[in-house]
Amino acid sequence: MEVYCNSHVPNPNPHDLPPLQRNSIHHNGNTKSDIISPAGKFPHDAGLADMKIAHAIKATQVAKPYPKIAHEGAKYIVDYDAQTRLELMHRNVEDNLYKTFDETRQREMTEFQKETQEEWEKALQDFARRFERGQANKNHKDELIRQLTIKRDKKLETITSKRKERERFATAELVDRQAKEMLELFKQARIDREYAEFEREQASPPSYPTTPPPPLPPSCSKRHIYTDTAIFEQIDQVAISVAQSEVATFTDLIRTLTAGARSDVDKARAIYRWITVKNLNVMIFDNDLDANTPMGLLRGIKYGTESYHVLFKRLCSYAGLHCVVIKGFSKSAGYQPGFKFDDNRFRNTWNAVFLDGSWRFVQCNWGARHIVNAKESATAASRHPYPSSSTSASSTKDGNLRYEYDDHYFMTDPEEFIYEFFPHDSDWQLLPRPIALKQFENLPFVRSIFFRYGLRFTDTTLPSVIYADKTGAATISISMSPEAVDNLIFHYNLRFYESDESEINGMNLKRFVMQSMVGDAIVFRVHSPSTRPLLLDIFANAVSPGHYLTGQPIKFKSVCKFKVCFLYF
Repeated sequence: MEVYCNSHVPNPNPHDLPPLQRNSIHHNGNTKSDIISPAGKFPHDAGLADMKIAHAIKATQVAKPYPKIAHEGAKYIVDYDAQTRLELMHRNVEDNLYKTFDETRQREMTEFQKETQEEWEKALQDFARRFERGQANKNHKDELIRQLTIKRDKKLETITSKRKERERFATAELVDRQAKEMLELFKQARIDREYAEFEREQASPPSYPTTPPPPLPPSCSKRHIYTDTAIFEQIDQVAISVAQSEVATFTDLIRTLTAGARSDVDKARAIYRWITVKNLNVMIFDNDLDANTPMGLLRGIKYGTESYHVLFKRLCSYAGLHCVVIKGFSKSAGYQPGFKFDDNRFRNTWNAVFLDGSWRFVQCNWGARHIVNAKESATAASRHPYPSSSTSASSTKDGNLRYEYDDHYFMTDPEEFIYEFFPHDSDWQLLPRPIALKQFENLPFVRSIFFRYGLRFTDTTLPSVIYADKTGAATISISMSPEAVDNLIFHYNLRFYESDESEINGMNLKRFVMQSMVGDAIVFRVHSPSTRPLLLDIFANAVSPGHYLTGQPIKFKSVCKFKVCFLYF
């Protein structure tokens, strides 16, 4: 586990830069227009800056378990020094932003403590006067202190929440501006390369677009690009190795991750795997840092101002990939079928990155935070028929939990992504026919493993809330592929929807479910003796015939849930 400190990153003091660059840094953080000429080159009088950059690059070199890559040549179209120079200037602007964050935090805490002290002193003085007049006793004082403490804690929680939201918004805006500036380097480099090839009359494949295309449905599904993650074996191994090392600059990080990349898909894959392996939520940072120096690549993670999706966008810009941050709703933790999205409880954010000629969804946070019980995960992984598409060999344990990467959330097809994520902007559904929010609410609540097993609902219009028919029965039918029919086994759990109760009149509710196979479909028929709504949780796992001979218990994973309502009695 890494510790990032100021010794890992150079300190690009603005007073050490040439006047042209120094002025550009302090001009609203807009460095691009002042530093880069219309041709995309840096001014000739930046020689001193080149010396500074060369010295800074040398100072940032740390021991790595992988060879230093060659930064020159046509393989990486943007000049290494130009990219590093822009990164260091971005870091300087970011330093100033975090300095502002620190100053604002200190000022707010000072004001909060002053107001709290004044409020407490006034309340206790009032209590003392009432106590002297016999209008209050010690019990009243204890209650007063309890109420004051609750009020203080709630106020601090509100201040902290608003501050974090404000800081996250400011960080996202900064990353967005800097990503655009970084992509300008790639845009000009691609234009220069295509012009040079035209001059030499050399034909070349279509270039990656210099500007982000509009959001449109993908030209093909994910399975037409790859069906087995084994094609990323080399890319993944490099990402795992780099994630266990210390890298001082984003420029070095991306060039190392993508050294063996054959396509833009490989580049995005390397970034996705690095983030999901890194397990950023439990990283330990050095707390004894000089506030006036860069704190390492991931300081935004440390302070909670930068999230997975913002980091992914930032890294994509260093690889020359167009990436956007999408906001909307998701069926995340705490969600149950039948819930409405009428408040901010289920807000979420994710990415779309332009790969293989189309926009593709990526959800690094869900890809990295696939949490399962450690013991169950180990048992299930040993017999999983599709290990390359689900469980990462680099999973890490944290107490009783195990963090695994989930390949489903890399380049997810829109037809599957819409079951869990609904963007505020309908264009970013990337569907031929976008759906409304109410339709999203009505879609069945499925987990990623539902798609991994190749399952589908026999009735394509099946809603998330199932109503009983006139016989008092509710039916859910799930169709399978021939391979799944041979390997998958199912289980279920039934309880009351609004509580954890699973019994009625001393009988387990599971007794009122009949599970059967009808052709290539598994069918669950529920007939409860109560009119109270129920929650049906359907589980599955894939096992080989030989597993039954081992005597080991079979562990199941939830694939979908339904609310079951009964009206006919």
